[in-house]
Amino acid sequence: MLYEQFVPALLILRRRLCWTYTDIFFKTGNVRNSKRLSFSEEDKAKYRDWNHGEYWFYEAMNRTWWAQDEVKSGEIFEEVMLFNVM
Repeated sequence: MLYEQFVPALLILRRRLCWTYTDIFFKTGNVRNSKRLSFSEEDKAKYRDWNHGEYWFYEAMNRTWWAQDEVKSGEIFEEVMLFNVM
């Protein structure tokens, strides 16, 4: 599960495991409201070199995420909009 796609991943799990919405409700806590840091291309390259295994794993999971039928069709993101309103 990719952190950036947490809610859509929960909704896909809900569909595939026949869960109800109450099974996946969660309360967000300890959320930090800070500006997102931006890194230079040089810093990004250093990170990839130092953490090659993690970077490779993340890229593999990201490709797998976007290859799913629900994600490719975009239908899951319509459900995300409804879920965020609940």
